[in-house]
Amino acid sequence: MNKQQLADTVQRLIDEGDGVRKSRRQGGSDECDPALFVKWLGSCLNLLRLLGNLGNPFREPFDWSVYDASVYRAKMMYSYLGSIRDELKHGTLVSIEQFVRAATFDSLLEQAEYVLSEGYFIPAGVLARAVLEEHLRNWCDAAHCTPVKPKSRKPTLNDYNDALRAANKYNPSVQKHVLAMSGFGNDAAHYDPKVEPGLQESDVEWLLREVREFMVKHPVEA
Repeated sequence: MNKQQLADTVQRLIDEGDGVRKSRRQGGSDECDPALFVKWLGSCLNLLRLLGNLGNPFREPFDWSVYDASVYRAKMMYSYLGSIRDELKHGTLVSIEQFVRAATFDSLLEQAEYVLSEGYFIPAGVLARAVLEEHLRNWCDAAHCTPVKPKSRKPTLNDYNDALRAANKYNPSVQKHVLAMSGFGNDAAHYDPKVEPGLQESDVEWLLREVREFMVKHPVEA
């Protein structure tokens, strides 16, 4: 689901919630129509599932374990949906998502450094390559320049690199630098101990250092 589809879903739930919070059970009760409320709550919970960790600040009024179909609760849910819509509109959720992604990548690079320190430089190189490729893929997605390939194959790290250069996201020297990092990463992914001189531990040390620095200098941007 892309950002526009997510925004459309939030707006649909807001529109649906407007009807729910205005509904009443017969007899002047302060409780919403239970069938409408439960259906709406289920859809809201599915939205939070799609948001993942980004939805954590908004979960409180949507607690499924507590049955409360009061108009007050419906108004709270309605307001929280409005907050999600505003955060999407102003790009705050995207910024949070990038922060979470960066933290995840940093953790993976730390794992690679630990593996390297234990003497296993090939797995460390494979991890570094995976982080670099995912970073470039996310950047292409954000910049709407993801390369299109036949159904039989997926874009490669070099495809993402070429697409970002074509979109003027960085200059030729940066493109060549990515190629150099990709080269060591590929050597790790297809390591053959019979090839001389082959990939060295110092090459992976360089790769880890350069991938981390590249991601700091070139964050994901539209």
